[in-house]
Amino acid sequence: MPIAPRVVALLLFAAACGSVDEHPTTDAPPGAPDAAADAAPAIDAAPDAGNLVPMIDEVLAAQCGAYTPASGVGAGDDLHKVTLTNPDAVCNDGTRAVIYIRASTGGTNAGRWVFYQQGGGGCGTAGSCAIRYCGAQKYTKAKMSTRWTPMVANTDNQGLFDRDGINPFGEANGVLMYYCSSDSWSGTKSDTILENPNDPTQRYRIHFRGHTIVQAALDQLLAGPVTSDDGAVTLPRLTAASLVVWSGIVAGGAGAEYNLDYVAGRLAPNGTAGARRVRRQPAAALERHRPCDRRADLRPGPDHGLAGGPDRQLGHVHGPVVPGHARPGRPVDVRRQHHVVMNHITTPFIARQDLRDPVIGGNYTDLGVPMPTLATWYRATALALPGIQSTAEERAAITTRPGIYAPNCNQHVALTSKDYSRSRR
Repeated sequence: MPIAPRVVALLLFAAACGSVDEHPTTDAPPGAPDAAADAAPAIDAAPDAGNLVPMIDEVLAAQCGAYTPASGVGAGDDLHKVTLTNPDAVCNDGTRAVIYIRASTGGTNAGRWVFYQQGGGGCGTAGSCAIRYCGAQKYTKAKMSTRWTPMVANTDNQGLFDRDGINPFGEANGVLMYYCSSDSWSGTKSDTILENPNDPTQRYRIHFRGHTIVQAALDQLLAGPVTSDDGAVTLPRLTAASLVVWSGIVAGGAGAEYNLDYVAGRLAPNGTAGARRVRRQPAAALERHRPCDRRADLRPGPDHGLAGGPDRQLGHVHGPVVPGHARPGRPVDVRRQHHVVMNHITTPFIARQDLRDPVIGGNYTDLGVPMPTLATWYRATALALPGIQSTAEERAAITTRPGIYAPNCNQHVALTSKDYSRSRR
């Protein structure tokens, strides 16, 4: 029987707060419309091809106007695209999901792996998904499709992928998991029908397959070796790994929480207790937790996505939920991210949440919660997290108390920002 890889996610953050701006997103709102932009590659047929309800792109392309979105990754020269072969591993619009890979520098790093789940918000109603697809706010249809992904992407030598001689994981095999499912990597459902009660023209099918994409990526990498679509890079079989770092930020951090025990079980032979040695480090893991029960009284608008709004029902929209504590017969409601983290993750982990996260904080201040109050709530949550061995529903299975890093830096993202993720020696 093969030996389970040692799976760790431990980042050494600078103790002091920096002053550098957040690494800019590559998924900005669209520029000038381009009529040719939507002449996309062929899309895999939906599982229910006879369904008369059109797909999201068929309905919204005309409503939104044709435009070329910035891709969720920038074109570059060091991360090479791999199209996943599982026909169910698809984006919101039915295009095949992809990952990006980079080979290790060899030697002792040949058995070391770094996984990074991209973030980028999400949606679950006809209105919120239309806003997302049309690029009316921060994100665009590039977060719902792989039509615009480059063959070779660039990490910009930022954070977790930085090969600067300081980052302890930079020389390892790298896997960037491209986010295109809008479900915080938790969905397992195809052909969800979304309807806008206020707009009968917004009725369409959409796929939410985030967890399926995680499953398909692991299937392919464990069966490996895996070669990029352009034939330029080949990674060895993941079964030969000696060390695996699993990470994610924002929606990717939530996805890491929801999938962590599942990933640990897949990486340990036959799902044995070796999975207990897994670690993961989501850079903004607590960014959507309920830091205080009073948040349940907040009632945002219909597309806000916080507690109380229709998007709270995402566990039903996205399909059978993926439990944080992924054990057969033990369903866990992923609509309550804070509850999952505080009760159902048995694999050891480290979480990071800035007490004054400007992005998440803005969601609360819009609802009338002052930032100092939010910081107090987050601090209370951070102090409670290491004690879940005695408070969690799964406390008997939690063998290692989790770590928490809660700086007061007014910074949203750390893992992909060199100035906030690099270790200082």
